[in-house]
Amino acid sequence: MQRKMNMLLLLFSLIGGTIGFAIGEVILGKLSEGWPRFVVVGLYYGVLALCIGLSCLIAEMISPRLNGASWRQRYIDLSWKLLVPATLALLFVVGGLVQLIYGLQFGGLKPVKDIVLVIDNSGSMLETDPDNERFSAAKQLINNMESDNIYDKIDKQTLLTERTGTIADSTFYTLLRILSLVIIGAAIGVALGILFDNRFLAVSFGAGGIVGGLLAGFILDFGLSGHVLSDGLSRLAAVLVLAAIIALFTLVVPVGEKNGTKPRGGGRKGSLQDRPAAGLGGRTKDSRSHGF
Repeated sequence: MQRKMNMLLLLFSLIGGTIGFAIGEVILGKLSEGWPRFVVVGLYYGVLALCIGLSCLIAEMISPRLNGASWRQRYIDLSWKLLVPATLALLFVVGGLVQLIYGLQFGGLKPVKDIVLVIDNSGSMLETDPDNERFSAAKQLINNMESDNIYDKIDKQTLLTERTGTIADSTFYTLLRILSLVIIGAAIGVALGILFDNRFLAVSFGAGGIVGGLLAGFILDFGLSGHVLSDGLSRLAAVLVLAAIIALFTLVVPVGEKNGTKPRGGGRKGSLQDRPAAGLGGRTKDSRSHGF
């Protein structure tokens, strides 16, 4: 067990995070209107985890600094088999579940189902609106709502977009978003450990995912503003911070190499290789520890 890092894995995880972010933005832009929110968010983080996992796997194949040369020789095939289920499938489920929780209406808040327009039709309107322009304005408002899909967007908050309406400044939903990103970050870290079939890396990357998810949650909650460009940059910053901290956390939590070497007792039972070394006088040395 030692603290170490793979600079190539750090670089590749940032590259994979950027690629996953780009694909996720396409998913977010194309599917947000017609697909369930939990599916969109699950796909976003599933694809992100897949890209980061694939990049880290390639980095360790080139330079197995964390898992050791024996992993590259003996366990690489298993890692390829675990790639999709450990990243895409796992984070699709985790991301979808936390989005379902985040999308619930807590504290008695309920999503808007109907919009009511109240139009003054009293006699005083003969002076202030003699041409009945208020009716034309109401019709125009309804037409704009239908064309811009404003009605469909009301109270449909996601982990990846700005909160609006009555929960825009909610401390509860701020903490809930941050907690959700902590869970997602931890899941990505553990997924990488599963990918390499290394419990030490699962613990180290998982701890890094908790810290990275905490920072990513703050970045998203305070960075999302409803503007396309700034929101995209906030999501990119959150992704890069999360990927970097996960890759760097092996300097904080020590890891051990993947080593499944078993003693091979080939040949006759009791061969010279299996016999304890003989000491002076023909007596065998007992190499076992008997305490101090």
